[in-house]
Amino acid sequence: MSPNMRIENGEAKAHARIGWFRSVSNVSHAFAIQSFAAELAAAAGKDHKDYILDLIGPARIVDVPAQVKDFWDYGENPADLPHRHRPAA
Repeated sequence: MSPNMRIENGEAKAHARIGWFRSVSNVSHAFAIQSFAAELAAAAGKDHKDYILDLIGPARIVDVPAQVKDFWDYGENPADLPHRHRPAA
């Protein structure tokens, strides 16, 4: 690309409902992130997929009930709360 390039985007009617993307600009954001990661991978001389997996890190299993059992209610006694607010066993 030339450093003196100007790019404009005129207003255009959307051909798909934006809500289908499930988030604000999710598809275009993901494209931008993946494109940038591909450029980083190319600069590092690595495969794009392997580079992304290295960025993500090792697989993790999160045991939410075990991690939140002591502070889920911020000090309230679960027995004093309605049934729907009690923590999972």
